[in-house]
Amino acid sequence: MNSDNYVLPLGKCFVDSSGQVADESLILETFVNSTQTNHAFLRLYQIVGDPRRGVSPLLPISRSSWWQGIKDGRYPAGLKLGPKTTVWRKLDIDALLNSKGERS
Repeated sequence: MNSDNYVLPLGKCFVDSSGQVADESLILETFVNSTQTNHAFLRLYQIVGDPRRGVSPLLPISRSSWWQGIKDGRYPAGLKLGPKTTVWRKLDIDALLNSKGERS
């Protein structure tokens, strides 16, 4: 499976980018391969921080400013993993932070 493929939840099964039902071992293999090749994902609280979880922000803005920035095209769109779960590619966030001068 290359990096252009994806797996989406569909009820109790998963469907890959070609429309085929993916089994659990394929999903695990995709996740392991993506993390080993520096294709990690970040959740919103890991980007804008969450004091309750003790997570410092990578980009010190509010959650609503983040979502507005995505709508305006200033920030990268996330990948929907489910109805209430969105992740962002760490590489995209690193590139954003480098372009904004948040990282050296």
